[in-house]
Amino acid sequence: MSEDSWIIRNFIILHLCGFIKGIINGFLTWFLPIMTMEYGITVFTLSFITATLLNVIASVAGGFLAEKSGKYTLLVSDLTFLFSILLLYLALLQHDVAYTFSIIFIASSVILNSVADALPTAASLVMRIESVPKVWRGKILSLGSLLSPASYALGSALLGYMYGHLGKNIFIITSIVMFITALLRLLLIETSSMKSHLVSGSKMSRNLIEGLRILIKNRYLVMLATAFLLGVSGIFSRFLSPFLRDIVGLSIAEISILYSMFNIVQLVSSIPLGHLIDVYTKRHSISLLLGASMLLNASIITMVAILAPLNRSFALLLILLPALNLLINIGLRVFTVSYFGALRSFAVAGVHATTSMGALIMPLIGLIWILNPVLALVISGSVPNILAASILMRIASRIEIDKKENMTSS
Repeated sequence: MSEDSWIIRNFIILHLCGFIKGIINGFLTWFLPIMTMEYGITVFTLSFITATLLNVIASVAGGFLAEKSGKYTLLVSDLTFLFSILLLYLALLQHDVAYTFSIIFIASSVILNSVADALPTAASLVMRIESVPKVWRGKILSLGSLLSPASYALGSALLGYMYGHLGKNIFIITSIVMFITALLRLLLIETSSMKSHLVSGSKMSRNLIEGLRILIKNRYLVMLATAFLLGVSGIFSRFLSPFLRDIVGLSIAEISILYSMFNIVQLVSSIPLGHLIDVYTKRHSISLLLGASMLLNASIITMVAILAPLNRSFALLLILLPALNLLINIGLRVFTVSYFGALRSFAVAGVHATTSMGALIMPLIGLIWILNPVLALVISGSVPNILAASILMRIASRIEIDKKENMTSS
């Protein structure tokens, strides 16, 4: 097989399969929380907190599996995703017949969906990069960042429309599509595997302790606190679609269109926001920009939580959140990498893990939801953003003080 032919094959399969999976996930992103909430807040919170924690484990496991075989890691991920869809179908099928089994099915569907989302992260990234010449790699990654929100936007609207006409039978169709998608993975050509450099346990421990010591001296614990708060604010997204349906009164069709708009906003704003960060950081601390974005985020969430139940049109304010969240996510990565220098990889990994740990607060938010859904949305979405913003702005002022002290001493 010529070099060009396997490059084209991998390129088509990787992006086609990813796009198809994105279409289905674009619908499930908001549909799964709504359906899970049907079984009560206890099932809802336990399902999603377990799913989030296993998501972290699956990310790490996926990295190890990708070292052995990229395409089989992707295959396992697709089959896991397929099973999650089938379990969702069974949950809906058994809802009025065998309620206990239905609970097990819906919880398992949520968990497997999360695992399937995290498992292929490393394999997909590595195969997309290694399947093309070096001069194309930046373009390929940019293409992936555009295709993802595009597929989610299409899936939310298309499958939302189909669900309105076909009901739960839509999951038979999506299961067949995912099975074919999984089989396509077998046609992938493995790229050169990364060489693993094993380190002794004692040396790894020493490196870990030394890395932590240096990071803590550089206010890393403050960054972890910020990451944890952002993880808590992520709980807001789990409760959003049930809130829109049960409290605001939007229909499934309206929610599907709204979530499509979310992804369209993310699609069109990704490149301008990246440019904004590059331009802003030339003169100012990025933590100021992040703090301001978080405060605006909190304001919008509060307004929607309070006003949307009174007037549904206020729910449209939510379309601003994807752009703000994208700005915060990109900016936080840039800030972490630039601020912690040589330990940036270690720092980023810690931030990612700590963000996921924010899901531990979900049972508390669930209890608040029972008392007052509006308050639950404000506490899960607005309060963490305000606290994180205050931390980042404090870091910004500290950085400025350090700069002045360094200039004075020099």
